[in-house]
Amino acid sequence: MEIKPGDIILVKGQSISAAFIRWFTKSEYTHVGIAIDENLIFEVDMFKKLGLYPNTHKEFDVYRYSKGLSRKQLKRMKKYAIAKAKTHIGYDWLKILHFAIKRFFPSFPEFLEMHQHEICSEIVDLVYHAVGVDLVPENRKGFISPADIVNSKVLKKVGSVQRSA
Repeated sequence: MEIKPGDIILVKGQSISAAFIRWFTKSEYTHVGIAIDENLIFEVDMFKKLGLYPNTHKEFDVYRYSKGLSRKQLKRMKKYAIAKAKTHIGYDWLKILHFAIKRFFPSFPEFLEMHQHEICSEIVDLVYHAVGVDLVPENRKGFISPADIVNSKVLKKVGSVQRSA
């Protein structure tokens, strides 16, 4: 399966923290990033600063914008990602806390996020917003989980990857 720039990589993590993320977000996916090419993804997680990394994930699904991304959009994505990585200062633990609270109290209101801190699904949403694509119009910009991305009406699943350990 060919992974193209702009594809969204949705990871099915197997760690203990991944099990909690699955439970809190009601999703089989525990992490998300954006493909830069076949082997590089733009991502952030609890233990890794926002940036470009080799795609070392073992099991993931690939989703693609159904209308296709233009060269101009891909160029803008890359430019935005580089700028965002330079200003990003940490993981948004408050957003993770919010998802945990929403698990028990679904009507709990959104609260302020930590400025210049994001979670993985938020980064994907912000990068797509930067090129004029709203992945989940019914959600506030950046306030989405991996499950929201999977349920996006503008994305289509194009394949699955399972790599041996």
